[in-house]
Amino acid sequence: MQLVAEDGELRTPDGDVVEGEYLDAGCYIVDGGMATKVPGSIIKIGLERFNMLNNPAHCAASDDELPAGKLALAGAALAAGAFDWQETAYSLWPFGKWEDHKAGNKRTQDRIDMLVRSGAFIAAEIDRLERMGK
Repeated sequence: MQLVAEDGELRTPDGDVVEGEYLDAGCYIVDGGMATKVPGSIIKIGLERFNMLNNPAHCAASDDELPAGKLALAGAALAAGAFDWQETAYSLWPFGKWEDHKAGNKRTQDRIDMLVRSGAFIAAEIDRLERMGK
C-alpha cells in the first residue's frame, strides 16, 4: 500500500490517517501495523525500471524475446562495472562489447547510477520470469 505523509501524519490514498508521526513526505509500506518508509534506492530502481518499460528496446515484449538470464547478466555486469571490476563486467555483459557500452553511454561513470541500472535490469529479469510463470 502506498502512503503519503502530510503535515506529520501518514495517510492512505483514501485520506485515512495511519497512527504514528512522520516528519517527511514519501512512500511508506504498512505491514502488521508498522509503517516503514521505502528507501530512496528502491524508488530510484523502480523509476529506472519504469523508464526502461517506456523504451521500445527494453519493453516487456522485447525482454520476453531474450534468453533466460540475459537481463540478470546485464545487471551483474553493471554492478561489477560500478566497482571498476572491468574484467568481470566485460565477461558478463551480454549485449555486445562492454567497452562499446562504456564508450557510448555517458551514464556509466557514476557508481550509484550504475547500481540503479543494475537493479532495474535484475527487476526486468524478475518481471520476465513472472510473465512466463516461472
